[in-house]
Amino acid sequence: MPPEREQNHITLEEIISNAKEIMIRHGKHVPTLIMEASNNLVVTQVPSMPVTHGERLEFMRFVGQVAAKSGRVNQLQQVFMVSEGWLSIASEDKPVGMRPSQDPERKEALIISGMQINEQKKHPKHLR
Repeated sequence: MPPEREQNHITLEEIISNAKEIMIRHGKHVPTLIMEASNNLVVTQVPSMPVTHGERLEFMRFVGQVAAKSGRVNQLQQVFMVSEGWLSIASEDKPVGMRPSQDPERKEALIISGMQINEQKKHPKHLR
């Protein structure tokens, strides 16, 4: 992905296409955070994600703060997170509470989360 972009924003289709290509080429996809700012695209791989949901939230908050303080991400426009996951279908043959990662019949999946940051522009009100 190019380090700088014009006014065209990166699209979900581009993210999906790149993620599928990486998965096919390497057989896996390291969790990847993509932050698009006003004039910069920052792509960071996260080789080991925290285990619990709360730890992941804290980690992502920390990454956001570091990116903002570095000056590389000044006016954030979009954020994408690409990671691997597993899907498993419950059945009577499987133990209750079996995690998808433990199911020998699991299916691998790419999980892509995204968020667009819409800046609400303040318009001055004219008093008469």
